[in-house]
Amino acid sequence: MSNSRPYESQAFADSEQGYDDSSAPQSISFWNRLTWRMKQIFKLNKKNAILALVLIVVFIGIVVLCLVGSFLFINRSDTGKIIVDPRGPNCLPIPPFKIEYNEDRNYTDSRPLQTIKYVVVKNAKVISTSNIDAKGRVKISHVDLLFEDGKIKKIGQYGSSDLNNLYNPSEASVVDVGGRFVTAGIVDMHSHLGVYSNPGDSRGHADGNEMGNTPVTPMVRAVDALNPKDLSIIESRKHGGVTTALVLPGSANVVGGEGAYIKLRATPEYQSVSSLLFEGAGRSLKMACGENPKRVYGENRHVIPYSRMGSAYLMRSLFTEARKLQLEQDNWDCNESVRKATPSRPHDLTLDSIVSLLRGSNMTLNVHCYEVQDLEMMIRLSKEFSFKINAFHHALEAYKIADILERNQIAVATFADLFGFKVEAMEASVHAPTILRNRNVRVALKSDHPVISAKYLLLNAAKSHFYGLDEQSALNSVTSVPAEAMAVGNRVGRVEEGYDADIVVWDRFPLLLGARPNTVFIDGNKYEDFNLPIHSLDDHVPKSDEQLSILVDGQTKSEQSFCSYDPESFGLQHKSGYSIKGAKIYTMNNNQVFENGNLVVDGNGIISCVGSNEDCPIPTTTGHVTYTIEDGIVVPGLIEASTSLGLYDIESEPNMQDGTNYGMNSESLYAVQSSYGVRMRSRNIRAAWKSGVTTSVTHRQGKQLINGVCSTFTLEGLLVSESLISPSTALFLTVGVYSKEGGISESVSSQISYLRETFNTSNSEVIQKVLHREIPVAAIVNQADDIGQLIELKKEFGFELIIIGGAEAYLIADRLRDHNISVILTPVSEDLGDKINWETKRSKHLFGASELFSAGVKLAVGMGNSAHDVRNLRFISGLISKEGGKESPIDFDQALAAMTSNVADMFHLGNTGLGRIIKNTPANFVLYDGNPLNFSGRPKVVAVKTSVDCSIVQF
Repeated sequence: MSNSRPYESQAFADSEQGYDDSSAPQSISFWNRLTWRMKQIFKLNKKNAILALVLIVVFIGIVVLCLVGSFLFINRSDTGKIIVDPRGPNCLPIPPFKIEYNEDRNYTDSRPLQTIKYVVVKNAKVISTSNIDAKGRVKISHVDLLFEDGKIKKIGQYGSSDLNNLYNPSEASVVDVGGRFVTAGIVDMHSHLGVYSNPGDSRGHADGNEMGNTPVTPMVRAVDALNPKDLSIIESRKHGGVTTALVLPGSANVVGGEGAYIKLRATPEYQSVSSLLFEGAGRSLKMACGENPKRVYGENRHVIPYSRMGSAYLMRSLFTEARKLQLEQDNWDCNESVRKATPSRPHDLTLDSIVSLLRGSNMTLNVHCYEVQDLEMMIRLSKEFSFKINAFHHALEAYKIADILERNQIAVATFADLFGFKVEAMEASVHAPTILRNRNVRVALKSDHPVISAKYLLLNAAKSHFYGLDEQSALNSVTSVPAEAMAVGNRVGRVEEGYDADIVVWDRFPLLLGARPNTVFIDGNKYEDFNLPIHSLDDHVPKSDEQLSILVDGQTKSEQSFCSYDPESFGLQHKSGYSIKGAKIYTMNNNQVFENGNLVVDGNGIISCVGSNEDCPIPTTTGHVTYTIEDGIVVPGLIEASTSLGLYDIESEPNMQDGTNYGMNSESLYAVQSSYGVRMRSRNIRAAWKSGVTTSVTHRQGKQLINGVCSTFTLEGLLVSESLISPSTALFLTVGVYSKEGGISESVSSQISYLRETFNTSNSEVIQKVLHREIPVAAIVNQADDIGQLIELKKEFGFELIIIGGAEAYLIADRLRDHNISVILTPVSEDLGDKINWETKRSKHLFGASELFSAGVKLAVGMGNSAHDVRNLRFISGLISKEGGKESPIDFDQALAAMTSNVADMFHLGNTGLGRIIKNTPANFVLYDGNPLNFSGRPKVVAVKTSVDCSIVQF
């Protein structure tokens, strides 16, 4: 039988306790019953009972809030995010990982981070990089900044009183930057600074890869090899404005180990590892897929991985083992009984970083991948094991799957224009950063130093802007985007209040060619202050929007309809002749310049006239094509004379190159012409042609001491025989350390002795031409001592000498001038750039071009061993000139001569029409829509004889 008064049974129980609620009303609410019961228990009146009840409720609320608050406090990360342990509330916290930043754990550094209490930077034009997803033109603010304790404390309007009450002037250093442009310090998210230390050919400091019996080394850490004495640390900050870098292990291993976050604080006076480390940064793991692990282990060591399948297996196996360890640790953390049975928490040093990645705790993942199949394999693996990929590095085919990367929110850290050095780099595109950004993929540019010197990282952002990447994305790509991908975006990469006081003051808008740091601050401390002149007040890179106007048989055609924009094309044949009308023409012939000139080429490809409209009228014959563009500049076709252009498609593939002759009898090599091995229409040649390089003096591959003869050819032909200018242009030598592996001798002294004997005794036709000064000697040589030995040989035998490379040539500039020796500088050559190895250790930035020029040495520029980089030749000539720095003695004409007429004169090619625009010589010129020495000029027409290409687009 149901109880119609449900509270009666409770009333009986209550009466047993000494009170009775049987007199309670028949119908009563919960809160009223509680109040009534309080009155009965504590003999309170109604008012006091309600008050007591309220106090109890408040007390319970406070307890709950304290419990919740303590939970939030205990489970909050350094970034302020709440951490909820997914394993449950009863688990012990995961032990933190910590790197000791001081060499002595018992030592406390009492020095302030910022050595001067307050730093005020006045009159700064700050370029914002705060919105990492922004596109278009950058926002520039004219401001003053206050630094305190290594942080940006306050940003105020320039000249306002915003900062006045925030610092004591007697404790402040005030720096007026004169209205210069300011950005956040450059952030390089893929560097080998300190682990592949310069000089880079020192085996003692080659610490980037732990290559042994296994390609899986997650347990090694770059911090343990970091060399603070690396010359490039200071160079990268001084000449490139790099303030932060992620130093990664190399890419030989499938799993390479952990990177080290550094700030480039080294000085000539003080260099220590602890002073470099970026305290408070997290951990970063490096993995690699594709060619490198296959080559290093499969091809060279005959162990797994031979293939991409093997690499994927090794990764999957590693993650499987790490997942097991993760579960064992969770079981130990969350079960007291397990902890009692096994006192020590399960641990495996090899798997520690992988488990951290699986947990998503303070570990970023950076993966070296180039091709589509590798990128997608890694994404599949990340989904299989539920880990996050922060960025794909290099990723030269990422633009092909931009939609997939966008969906998975993976950043891309790539190159601006590097390509062709191996198969997986063959389909790179200069338009890749733009394509990726158009799909909202975050793009960072990085150096991979020393592959590209870190000091040229900003230059690479500027090149990407030149090829179409918008201003904001270009500057973000070397500041806020890499900082965010490195998980330090709350500290660096932006000029904002509360951020680290890492800024760079530039001598011009940073995307202009040659932008240089004037002043560099790290943590509020000034590291460089050059007092450079303000180079330009332009707040953007000038670019022409003008299009070609093309007149054929009285009809005007547009550029879009007449030109195909095909990167594979070498243009059309103009058998009825063609003209350039109304351009500024630099003939490079006796300083002759025509301000509003015409250039006419006949149907045989010969220049029939060049000059004013009166002296050189435009023909109206049938089929004659006339090109016109406003503010056009015509220069002779550019000449590259320091590479093996045309001798290889892919540098690292033996079957895709001409090859070397190590072991072949040296005497029989003397007459071997490089033209015998040239492959026309290669990707390297096409890239060079589309930039305005029309001619190559190509030397043979390899490092033989005497390595045959250079040949000269133009680039437009289908076969080299159709384009050959000079089959035997110069005897080619490699001298010094660079030649030790060339087969003749591993000693430089023996090399010099061998050359002396050869010039004394050889009856070779080529050697006799050298001795009779019919052709010069062109020698790759960098060290001043070795150049000095060649000077002695020249004095003894009287031959003409051209130095290629010339890193230390500036040290003996007067000797070179006195003996009429020319120099082709290669300051950005990949393996022989300044300070990169022992031969170039004493070199200066840009190889001392100004000193050589001022001494009277005939100069040219080249790309060295980087044939795939020849399309950048004109920019290098710009860098050594006043375009690069106002203090340079090299003006526009002389910089132009360094890749045209000077080269032709060095190699006795002036009579062929190369390097100059002269009537009655074969046409060989380029029409630009702006300055060819900087990013404002783009080639619009490239012409050699009857071949005319207006389809100028880089791949």
